[in-house]
Formats: sequence, structure tokens, C-alpha cells
Amino acid sequence: MVYVSNLMSGTVSVIDPEKRELEKNIRVGKYPVFSLGYPPDTKKILVTLHNYEKKEGGGRLLLIDP
Repeated sequence: MVYVSNLMSGTVSVIDPEKRELEKNIRVGKYPVFSLGYPPDTKKILVTLHNYEKKEGGGRLLLIDP
């Protein structure tokens, strides 16, 4: 699977490259800037949320089971 961070919509798209199809969009929160597979468990992904608003505790690292 390929994971694409969609900065403005606050989602991560899960794409099957073999089928060339969108599997689903996952709402993760504001400003996801980076997404990748989580090596120890290939069924999970890591997503970084950028703190563009510069709020205390605004940036996050999420572990998601898509």
C-alpha cells in the first residue's frame, strides 16, 4: 500500500498501487505532512501532523491502524 498525506484536507489516502485504486481516506487531523508504513507491524502507519498554528502541543506523531 501507498500512503499519501493530504495536507489541506487532514486525511491520509491509502492507495493500492497494483490495482491503481484508492482504498480509503483516513481523517487524521490538521496538516498531515508525512506518512509511512510502520515496520514492526505492516498493518499500521505513522503520520506526522505539522504544528503550523504554533500552538502548545500542536504537533503530533500518530500510529494508525488503517
